[in-house]
Amino acid sequence: MTVLEQVSHETMVFMRGRYRLDEIGNGKDELKFKQGQKTILTIQIHKCYR
Repeated sequence: MTVLEQVSHETMVFMRGRYRLDEIGNGKDELKFKQGQKTILTIQIHKCYR
């Protein structure tokens, strides 16, 4: 697991444990936490090439 994936995973675990929000994902690299029509947090996974 890359550092980016680990941070994303830990953020999702935190959000799921603390808040009751709707989760909407695109099935590839994005997960949105929403409350009604308002987006609270969007997590996007992208590889960084240096």
